[in-house]
Amino acid sequence: MKLTLYWATRLSLSRLLREFCFAVFAFGFLVVPANGQFGSSDKLTPKSADVFAKLLEKDWKEKPEWAEMLGTLLRGQSIGANTGWFKSSESRIGWDWLKRRFDKNGDDKVGASEGESFKKVFAAIDKNGDGGITKIDFDWDDVSHVNPQKPSEKIFYSLDRDSNGRVDQKELAQLLKALDNGKKGYLTPNDFSDAFSDFDRPAKQTPSQTARRVDPNAMLNMFFNGELGNLTDGPQLNAVAPDFELSLLKSDDSMKLSSFKGNKIVVLNFGSFT
Repeated sequence: MKLTLYWATRLSLSRLLREFCFAVFAFGFLVVPANGQFGSSDKLTPKSADVFAKLLEKDWKEKPEWAEMLGTLLRGQSIGANTGWFKSSESRIGWDWLKRRFDKNGDDKVGASEGESFKKVFAAIDKNGDGGITKIDFDWDDVSHVNPQKPSEKIFYSLDRDSNGRVDQKELAQLLKALDNGKKGYLTPNDFSDAFSDFDRPAKQTPSQTARRVDPNAMLNMFFNGELGNLTDGPQLNAVAPDFELSLLKSDDSMKLSSFKGNKIVVLNFGSFT
């Protein structure tokens, strides 16, 4: 493994990938110990890991998912949304699709009258609540209700009790009732300070996205053992889902995906649930 990585960090990857890439990684797999853990003598130094990550980025433009993930681990980055192979999902139905179908006047905005046919969900798509749907309403990269970073987002999601992406009058009334401990019928600055004191604390300084945060070796062990995901790319957009058959719970019967084709809409949700 050390010999492989030695040459991998010293050869141009444009040449390495054409002739030896898969052999390199196959050799790496073969020398992984039986317990799946690299010993201290097999570990990559941070410097070597950075060199390898830079070569991957520089000389391999059209990388498969596993190579994207490998680069993230080699750089010692924390794993999260939009890192490694955890990319934003692709969809056939997005802003471009909506615009072609419903933007009748060509102003790059779908107004309420143009969206009359889907008025029941219009407000849900109109993320910023300005009364029209634009490209901005389909951009969720900077918003996360799972781990919001901005103080304003944290306050918003603490008020959004039903997690529908909107704070309505009922939820504001619930806030008033909860904070008005003295039953005064109004709130003072002290009431707000007590309720939102956590948001007044200075945010913790975190390293930049490219800064090394963790030793890559532990994560590389998990990567090569398949604990972070399958090294095979998943189905691409518009690809036919692979057929499979599953046993039903509390029954001896089974279900085959292809049996629903042409009969019922099926949503497949694949993920890691631990």
